[in-house]
Amino acid sequence: SKSDALGKAILTLQLFWFMLQVVVCSSTCLAVTLIELDTVCMAVLSLLVLFLWWDKPLR
Repeated sequence: SKSDALGKAILTLQLFWFMLQVVVCSSTCLAVTLIELDTVCMAVLSLLVLFLWWDKPLR
């Protein structure tokens, strides 16, 4: 929560990339494990918090 905009942008890209991989796997009828599904749910919540706190001061 105390990182700069570049760190937050990299985190956002990584979370979107992981969620895209899970969506593609499920759309091609590959199995999505429970831990992947749980991680996607946590990623969605993390993105929500990240966007709400984007301009949070460092101190």
